[in-house]
Amino acid sequence: MNDEKAVYLLLGIENQLTVHYAAPVKNLLYDALQYAAQVERRAKIHLLAPSDLSLEDLKRFRSSLGDVLHFIKYTKDKTHMKS
Repeated sequence: MNDEKAVYLLLGIENQLTVHYAAPVKNLLYDALQYAAQVERRAKIHLLAPSDLSLEDLKRFRSSLGDVLHFIKYTKDKTHMKS
């Protein structure tokens, strides 16, 4: 937060009397949640549903990801899987 004269910073410190071995995990979780929030603010996440992709869409992938999506799309179609 800032105004015309200063920038304000609030620091919080958590003190422990004994060693808590899960503290690094808790800190990592806090960092991960903050990172996820930052990503959501910066970019819209696009999810792919392989079942909704057409064969033309699948051919646009130039990496093995297209093969993986193709496999997922037709996992329940035994005839297509045999071919």
